[in-house]
Amino acid sequence: MSAEPSQAVLDDLRLAADRARSAGQWQQALDLYCRLPNYNSNSALLLNRAICYLASGDAQQAYDLSILACKMQDSLWQAKLILAKAAKALGKKQEWVLALQALHTQNPENPEVLIEYAPMVMNVFGHAVAARNLVKPLLRDARHGEAASSLQLMSLLYDRPKAMSAKGLTTLIRTFSREYLKLNDGQRKAQSHLIDEALKLLLQNRKPVPSASGQRRVGFVSGLFCASPVYFLSVHAIRDVAQKGHQLIFFDRGGKHDWATAELKSLATEWIDCRSYEAPVLEAMFRASQLDELFDMAGWTDLEVLKALNSKPAKVQFKWVGGQSCTTGLNCFDGFVTDDFQTPRETFDLYTEPLVSLGKHYVKYTPPPYMPQPRSRPEQLTLKKIQLRGAGKVGVVANPLKISAEFLSAVKHAFEKMPADVRLIFIDNRYTYRPTRNRITTALGPGFAERIVFSSPTGHPGFLSVVNELDLILDTFPYSGGLTLCEAIHLNVPVHVFRYDRKMFCERHVLSHLQIQ
Repeated sequence: MSAEPSQAVLDDLRLAADRARSAGQWQQALDLYCRLPNYNSNSALLLNRAICYLASGDAQQAYDLSILACKMQDSLWQAKLILAKAAKALGKKQEWVLALQALHTQNPENPEVLIEYAPMVMNVFGHAVAARNLVKPLLRDARHGEAASSLQLMSLLYDRPKAMSAKGLTTLIRTFSREYLKLNDGQRKAQSHLIDEALKLLLQNRKPVPSASGQRRVGFVSGLFCASPVYFLSVHAIRDVAQKGHQLIFFDRGGKHDWATAELKSLATEWIDCRSYEAPVLEAMFRASQLDELFDMAGWTDLEVLKALNSKPAKVQFKWVGGQSCTTGLNCFDGFVTDDFQTPRETFDLYTEPLVSLGKHYVKYTPPPYMPQPRSRPEQLTLKKIQLRGAGKVGVVANPLKISAEFLSAVKHAFEKMPADVRLIFIDNRYTYRPTRNRITTALGPGFAERIVFSSPTGHPGFLSVVNELDLILDTFPYSGGLTLCEAIHLNVPVHVFRYDRKMFCERHVLSHLQIQ
């Protein structure tokens, strides 16, 4: 019978496991933690294992272990935070939102909680200004400064002070990119073991590189290779590249797979799951893939990708659909794909990238197979006609985050003389959350109580059916509608465009998409 290990041996084992976890060696850390006799009955060990599982992509294990840790020690806020993150990764959106709300109530000044809670306030509750205020204390924080500064910049795209010009915001973006969107040798060395593992797997599955036959290796990187704006606005062009016989290499940064993913996979020469990797590994993968062209379709939604691209790991790099709200502030791109309406000559100085205009349309919208038949419309209504006629359904179909204070003020003014039977319908599944609704009802005031309708359709087909019943939609500003605008236009729903001095890329979407008609 072997002797029990001494406390000194167990302490050394625990330290080795902690070091492996800190170094991002997740599997090694898990193996070491599981050699400890109390690995399933100690809340701290359960938490550390949950961290490792979440970082390595196993959200279910992280979820289960963090629940156990919370039951053992209710005061362990770190376990509750991992539980919230795991719930989000598993698509348990309601649980994620409630968990973060509770955590913030209990720990309102905790930086680790704030840096998770603020993005939820912005992206679920649609409150850009509130999110910006939440991260202000973290802007110069050594650990969270990058994430806080990034959120601040993105919030300004959606709802910025009138005194801040497009040029002023662009200057802030360029400053951020110079400071944060880069890699150094120390970061690469720290992840060398992960780089080696990733490249070994990559090279095992790589198809032969084409000879000089005109065939090219074309890469695409995104976290939204599914039924999303990335798919609907780019698949027409991707199909065309595939039909020309080029090799298509997809770097998948997301976990959502559906019918659209299945089509893209059918076009792919290689499909590389890289969702759990950070910039040093991504940079090495892009370079080892020997790409002739690489299209960044993640943009400002994925800073790790931008950091990886900054060293120019592909021969030619383009910024296109996906997180394409403004310049990246980087000089590594050979082109920023646009059109004449998105970037007129007077806006050229807002970009560090060379602008590659495709003429009238920088994207082509492809409707889904379940797109409803457009409703018959005897006349194209305008806001003025509805004001005179009454009995209309006016919709706001954009992401609630795009509903700025200035936009709501314009809506309130436009509806001052509107007949009482005209309904103002806000459509998005995020309106199931009270804070998302309250921001809008508070801004519009009690006079709108009887005319506002919040609609949260089930699924994309349900959303399109509701949009099809509208008489008119109001385009948001400063951040204009994107995919939802294209969908409304396809359904022949008229669009009202408020007057606004549109300079930034994201502000001019409506001017480009209206040319689709």
